[in-house]
Amino acid sequence: MGHDSSKFRITESVFRFGADVRAGDDPREAQRRLIRDGEAMPIENHLQLNDETERESAGQWRGRIMIERGKISLANAD
Repeated sequence: MGHDSSKFRITESVFRFGADVRAGDDPREAQRRLIRDGEAMPIENHLQLNDETERESAGQWRGRIMIERGKISLANAD
């Protein structure tokens, strides 16, 4: 079987981003930290993944994960 480069792959940064948000961190602080560390970027001019997460439990984040040029970002679903 050949390598299919059209398949979506979860990168280390996406996995680590998800772990940061789900660890109970304040989502805005997690976003600031990821931007500061160069792993995410502000959400202007972004591509939106179809990965909206809805959380009904108190304290859990609800929003979208954005990706552009290999950088990830987080948008709150207000």
